[in-house]
Amino acid sequence: MADEPHKLSLHPGGDVPQKPRSKFNVPRTRSLETSQPTVLMYQYESSTNLSFVQQVVSQQTTNLRNIIKLIDCIVMAPARIEEPPVSWETEVDSRPTKFKGFPRNVATIDAVKFDDSLQPKQYEIFGTHPESKILFLDVNIIDSTGREPYHGDVLIEGEKFQAVGEVPDIDQLKADPKVRVFHGRRRTLISGLGDAHTHFTWNGGDLDRLGDLGVEEHTLLTMRSAQCFLDSGYTMCFGAASAKKRLDVVIRDAINAGDIPGPRYLANGQEIAVPDGELVGGITAFASGPDEMRSVASGPDEMRSVIRQHVDVGVDNVKLSMSGEEITEIRSAQDCYFSDEETAACVDEAHKLGKSLCAHARARDSVKMCQSSSYRYE
Repeated sequence: MADEPHKLSLHPGGDVPQKPRSKFNVPRTRSLETSQPTVLMYQYESSTNLSFVQQVVSQQTTNLRNIIKLIDCIVMAPARIEEPPVSWETEVDSRPTKFKGFPRNVATIDAVKFDDSLQPKQYEIFGTHPESKILFLDVNIIDSTGREPYHGDVLIEGEKFQAVGEVPDIDQLKADPKVRVFHGRRRTLISGLGDAHTHFTWNGGDLDRLGDLGVEEHTLLTMRSAQCFLDSGYTMCFGAASAKKRLDVVIRDAINAGDIPGPRYLANGQEIAVPDGELVGGITAFASGPDEMRSVASGPDEMRSVIRQHVDVGVDNVKLSMSGEEITEIRSAQDCYFSDEETAACVDEAHKLGKSLCAHARARDSVKMCQSSSYRYE
């Protein structure tokens, strides 16, 4: 019979396919890769294939020797040398110490004094009857004084918190049909949040395209934004710039009239910038005049004119765009575009008209100008 080509096959688990039994079977071994029983099975038909068997055995022996050498290298590897000591402390407890007591920044805030003429106008939101009563029962209270949360009840009369924690005559209030009662069931009740840097007209929109957005669509966007803030727990917001001249003012008035839901709001106008100093051109108010004239007398005069235009539309505060901003990718935050004279003119004119100012100030010089002019900067 003519010799057939020899065949070698590996079968994990020892499951050999149903083929004719061979005349020579190698005993079971362990697979180094799978750690499962393996059968080495080959077939031969003549004595001439015995050389192939010897070749396979020799190859397996060589592989085993290589594995033994590798194990020797691992076992005989030198132990790691200890690191030399360092000069600084390595056993340091970096956990912050929990502060207990009245908030530490209150005294600093109270020390900031504004002239009475610069105090914001006190707005009231129409629709809340002064004799209305709301009673919250069984709530965990965070009262914004620094005190740890505590369990209690809360009574609101009109627009004021009348009692927090312990409510007098609570049984009579619960029986009064004119009192709206909310059962907290141990939920947490906090005082309203305040946002000191708000852009109702920017939220949800592409800044580069806001200037092209129609006033009708832009008004709807701003209304949704105001409601979103209120739904998120914000009951007072400071307008830091509007994308259109009167849009902040219109939304503020609609909230105060009870026409749309929203927090108490101090409205702003468009950011005031010098030519070639805007962050987003389509939503910026420019001081007119050529760029090269910014450092001479006409610069401050033009700034005063734009300030008056903002006050005329009914803003509560005025925003200056004094420096660049890296996220715009066109203006460096290290660049300041206002001069000392322009800044001083803006502050003087706004204060004469009873309005405070805020500023986009990233650059060193812009921050120094704000500090020397005594007004709020961001």
